[in-house]
Amino acid sequence: MSNPSGQGQACKSTETSIGRILLRACANVCMIARITTFKLACLCSRVVLEVLDVLLYMMQGVKRLCARWGTSKRARKSVCIIGGSFGGLSCARNLMDDFNVTVIDQRDFFEYTPGVLQLLVKPSMFKDLCFPLSLLEGVNFCHGTAVDVHDGSVDFLPHGSGEAQRVKFDFLILACGSNYSEGIKPDPREFGMQQREEGWRARAEEVAKASSVLVVGGGPVGVELAAEIVEKFPSKSVTLVDAHQSLCETFASSSSKRYMLEWLTRRNVRVLLGHRCIPQGSDGAVRTFLVGEETVRADRVYWCLGGRPMTGFLKDSKMRFTLKDDGSILVSDHLLVYNKSNIFAVGDAISIDGLPDEKLGHTAEIQAKLVCNNIRSSLTGSRMHHYIPSLESRMYCLSLGKYSGSVRLGHFTLNGFVAALLKWGIEW
Repeated sequence: MSNPSGQGQACKSTETSIGRILLRACANVCMIARITTFKLACLCSRVVLEVLDVLLYMMQGVKRLCARWGTSKRARKSVCIIGGSFGGLSCARNLMDDFNVTVIDQRDFFEYTPGVLQLLVKPSMFKDLCFPLSLLEGVNFCHGTAVDVHDGSVDFLPHGSGEAQRVKFDFLILACGSNYSEGIKPDPREFGMQQREEGWRARAEEVAKASSVLVVGGGPVGVELAAEIVEKFPSKSVTLVDAHQSLCETFASSSSKRYMLEWLTRRNVRVLLGHRCIPQGSDGAVRTFLVGEETVRADRVYWCLGGRPMTGFLKDSKMRFTLKDDGSILVSDHLLVYNKSNIFAVGDAISIDGLPDEKLGHTAEIQAKLVCNNIRSSLTGSRMHHYIPSLESRMYCLSLGKYSGSVRLGHFTLNGFVAALLKWGIEW
């Protein structure tokens, strides 16, 4: 006799299998549609941005031409800027039409730091995220390392030379920035674009060969790094550890924190919160850590716990600078270095007395704008402006792979596809 119940179970099993196949097919179609839409949106946006770029370039040329005609015959003041990243370059652009500007940097290139984590999985993008500082127009660029500050001058060692040179200034802007561990920011040997590109290729090979990756630090850098790796290599074992109870504890909105955690866990990233990561030793290439009561092993480890200000040359400077224990420069809310009347500081290397702030590229640019206004105010005898952290200075755009992210604009937070599109536009 036939077994009706067995046939029924077989039919149900077949229906379940077909349902799973259909669901998987629908998911794949949706993913292809999202990626195609993203690429089409990027293409359309790029056309608009390219046209806008040409118009802005033409307006900039007209502005410079008018500035030359309107410049008075008196000698222009000199401004020296130490650091050629976001804060330093923003100051240079703002001041170069009215001042003689010199930029000193130990590297001969600018690198778009918020986007460089992509290079760990796609090093071919390097030339899209940097440009040579020698291409700067309207400023004098010195490729070298600042070694001392005097009253009215800076000593620096030109790259490839053992003899220090001196740059005189009426105003000095310290935009020294910070370093970072595990090769995310350039090490001292990567002073040129070629060396830096080779370094990124070597690091990308290390990531590709690793079977397990440990990211220590759940701030924006740690989250973006884990997301880049797991999106490119979904089969890798990726663990993210942070001592706080949530990702980006002091940085992101509650909506962003939830979205980031869900995005990572859906892709099998082990997120261990509320624990410190204690090294226990290594066995060859594999390193062992104690996280709470759990043992974690990984053959590639990234410490994303923040950088240290690159202010070592100020400690032994001829001029006395007020530095905190972590090396940051203590400044007033005018962004004037304490006990100095013509030396300002911006960006990652500063600590504003009594004010919290984020170490972000666009925050450094906001600070740079205020410093430039205060330099002009000091020359005209006007009152200087105070720096007050605002919603604008705390804006962020965080990537979760190529096709997702989280953005905060004022009081509003956007998660997902739109955030990724905005991040792409900013990088462009």
